[in-house]
Amino acid sequence: DTKQDETADWKTYRNEEYGFEVSYPIDWTLKTFERGVYFEFSTKTGYLATLYGLYPRKENYIGSALEEAKKEKRPIHEIQTEDKRVYWSGGIACEQGNPCYALINFYRDELIEKNIKPTILIERVSYNDFDRSDYDPYPLIEADLGTIGSVLSSYSFLQI
Repeated sequence: DTKQDETADWKTYRNEEYGFEVSYPIDWTLKTFERGVYFEFSTKTGYLATLYGLYPRKENYIGSALEEAKKEKRPIHEIQTEDKRVYWSGGIACEQGNPCYALINFYRDELIEKNIKPTILIERVSYNDFDRSDYDPYPLIEADLGTIGSVLSSYSFLQI
């Protein structure tokens, strides 16, 4: 089983306070800060990416954020894993005089219900790595989507 082989040597982060655990590849780096954790990893296109937003938020806007993306007709992509579907939508922003960055939001039904919105930030994006007609970050993470989908599918709630 290829999926089992891919995740066999992964680590698991468990958080009793917020009641969840998530598995991640051994080449991803777990970082902690006062309000939680985030992961850093190198994309297959050579960018440093940060995955954050793994904790429940107090504001109830995450489900509406997906609806908003649909209304604005922003591209919503789907990652199909073995047993769960993960959707994502994002864009690239370029500010005058600064490098571009990509912000990609991920949605999974069980996470939306708990106000959890995993987000990937990719900084210092090169103009050559995306189509400026639509500013779609797909080319930046296309080769990493299977791994990202597996990480987000592994997110589970603890029975406390």
